[in-house]
This record gives sequence, structure tokens and C-alpha cells, in this order.
Amino acid sequence: MKSHWIIVAILLMAGCSDQNTDSLTMTDQQLFDKYCAGCHKQSGKGNFLAGIPANVRTQLDKESIMQLITKGLPAHEGMPILNDISPEQSEQIANYLLSMKIK
Repeated sequence: MKSHWIIVAILLMAGCSDQNTDSLTMTDQQLFDKYCAGCHKQSGKGNFLAGIPANVRTQLDKESIMQLITKGLPAHEGMPILNDISPEQSEQIANYLLSMKIK
């Protein structure tokens, strides 16, 4: 009986590991779509009526965007912090967001 629970635990951990690996191989746009587009839309234009700003027009630099994503910034208290992404992933999202601004 005990070995049954060990097998279940291993399978559950393996499932979590696969999810993490998928996030590690995602492109800049895929990361933005996964973590940001739900609120800010794929266009980055946000939802004014819901109080969600257009992040495509941000005046923040790359380091500030990364800080906002992973730790938050006092001026953006409503923005949820993404604890489950790596510094590299936050940089990818910041790069994508800043590239949207140019288009």
C-alpha cells in the first residue's frame, strides 16, 4: 500500500516538471500570451473599463518591467506578481513587450 502512494507522488511530480519544462522552452510571445494577455490582451491594449492599463504603451524600461513582473512596483499595486517564472522568462516578456511598442 505504501508503494502505491510513492508511485502516485512520483507521477504527480513528473507532471509538474513537464509543465515547467514547457514554460522554459516558450518564445517571448508565448510567455506574454500565457502570463499577460489574459488581462492586457494579446495586443497589449489592456481593458480600460476594467481598470487594466495598456502595457504596450509602458514608459518603463526593461529592468523595471522585469521588477514589476517578479517583485512588483509601488506605483503598480494592482499588478499580480508572477512568482513561478525565472528571471530569464521575465526578461523575455519584457523584451516582447518593448518590441510591441516599436510596431
